[in-house]
Amino acid sequence: MECHVSQQAGAFTLQASLLLPAECHWLGLFGPSGAGKSTLLRALAGLERTAEVNGQWGEVVLPDARQSVLVSAQTPLFPAISVAQNLHLVASHNQQSAAQTDWAIDNCECRQLLSKMPGALSGGELQRVKLARALLANPTLLLLDESFSAMDSALKQRIQWRLRYEWSGSARVIMVSHDINDMIRCCQQVALISAGSVVSQGDIATILGGQHALAQPDKPGEQTLPLASVLKGPFYAQGDAGIQFKVGQTIVNSSDAAVRDNTNQIAMLVPASQVVLSQGDETSLSLPNCLTGRVTAIESINDLQHKVSLLCADQQLIAAVDTVILAQMGLHSGDTVHAHFASRFSL
Repeated sequence: MECHVSQQAGAFTLQASLLLPAECHWLGLFGPSGAGKSTLLRALAGLERTAEVNGQWGEVVLPDARQSVLVSAQTPLFPAISVAQNLHLVASHNQQSAAQTDWAIDNCECRQLLSKMPGALSGGELQRVKLARALLANPTLLLLDESFSAMDSALKQRIQWRLRYEWSGSARVIMVSHDINDMIRCCQQVALISAGSVVSQGDIATILGGQHALAQPDKPGEQTLPLASVLKGPFYAQGDAGIQFKVGQTIVNSSDAAVRDNTNQIAMLVPASQVVLSQGDETSLSLPNCLTGRVTAIESINDLQHKVSLLCADQQLIAAVDTVILAQMGLHSGDTVHAHFASRFSL
């Protein structure tokens, strides 16, 4: 995919360029409020008349409103007819079979909502119906603008799994979300947007470990990327406390929030702020996970903290270490240390 989007809307300027490998079918967009994420989606859908869009992603030539479907809070259902009528109207228009219609209804978990009127739906229910309707429109480009934000975690995970691994592989998807775990679960590539420009893009592990994850927010309360790592490995066991998987030869314990793909690989988000380093294998830390790694880089975050990058069984693990503690440890590149971390995190 190579795409360039530009638009001037009052004082706001959108100048965004995306360059993605052909095999990428899911792209995540992340950035603070007002960065231009929703405007970019609307431009790609052909809904911003003043936007200039040039590009192609696979077989999708951008923009083409006939091929694109945008799902957002601003795309309403027909209020005077039931959920069933809303869905069957779109299915009929797009010549979807009964089996295809049933798949969208069941896999977006809308079966029990069919008799309801749109005005009686909760926020999460409304999102599920909009997703089902979007699938029935048979898009080649599906644009999701915070389309899972009102769903509970378990429901969201089920529906995202089906969309990512069971829905048509020919479609391309761009997803906006403020939940990093959504990106890990679904997206092959992530683009970070700030002030109308794409400032970084790549796989999720690269983005979370990059310089933009270190940046402090410009405004109080503004959401930024956490400095973090994504550990991956084959599923090992399911226990009462969650999922176990292997990094090299070491078993890692993770909560059920860990992401499992269709090849039984597990991905776990580990915030750098919650990794504790030691030069001995201390068991007194009471943390369930410990990986042994080699220090590959030490970089300053600010006067109080340093970013320490480790190589653990060919995977990068990042720790944010207080400057005073780092000096006491006397760490240098090439040193071997132990990284301790929990199985469940709060970002």
